[in-house]
Amino acid sequence: MRVRATIAALALAGSTPLLAQVGPPLTKVTVRAMPQSRLTQRLFGDLGRIMLPDFDRGRPGRRPTRPLAELEFRTIPTATYTPGLCQSSLVTVHFVPDGPLAGADTPVRPTGIEVSENYVISDLDRLRRGGELSEAQRERLGIACADIDPRHSGTIDAPDEMMLVGDVQALTALIEAARAGQVRIALNCPVPRDDPPTSESACRQRVAELDVRQVSTVARCDPPPAAGAGCFELGVGGMSVRFESDSVTTAPSRVVIEPMIVIADELID
Repeated sequence: MRVRATIAALALAGSTPLLAQVGPPLTKVTVRAMPQSRLTQRLFGDLGRIMLPDFDRGRPGRRPTRPLAELEFRTIPTATYTPGLCQSSLVTVHFVPDGPLAGADTPVRPTGIEVSENYVISDLDRLRRGGELSEAQRERLGIACADIDPRHSGTIDAPDEMMLVGDVQALTALIEAARAGQVRIALNCPVPRDDPPTSESACRQRVAELDVRQVSTVARCDPPPAAGAGCFELGVGGMSVRFESDSVTTAPSRVVIEPMIVIADELID
């Protein structure tokens, strides 16, 4: 879930000025050339110490042509209240021109931010076992989380940590059952209309080849398969895995596995 926020709403840093304009105007060209620490300090003040730039710096030898519109950052992960699970915020800063238009040299000023919570699994086995964390255990988890770079560790977009844990546990159990040839739930692997149907064994093999470490999204199905039905969906390495049940109060009775359709156009830089 992405949350729109104003600069003032994020004054949780106390007296630290967020997104303060200090120094020469920012442009797309200057931002991409700035050292990480200088950029994050410029935009976030004291909070810059926990911000990790996660935006495209362009292609070598190709000069950008458009003004800077946004920059994305990820925060250094911290401990959640779930064993084996860390949390990192995706922070998007939005900009508008603040002077004459001059392509990538157009001076810009920040106008606001968006924040969404992402998660990183630091210990899958510990997460699967569940349970509660003592204060000492959470402190140790926090130390482990802080060593993770969320830009390279497979973050998961999920509504909340409880839903993530339950859905990842269900997926892990399904994969293990498929590898053992003991799936006790209906599997459906749809194919294009003119292709031959996928056999039961081939569908089960598709599930067995999934990797929980490649989970990138956890969400409720939109729209659900039917009125009153229960449904949650995971994105796993380019595949959609959808658990469906006849109602929100019953366990899933079928799973649909199919490639995710991704339509992407190259953005003009």
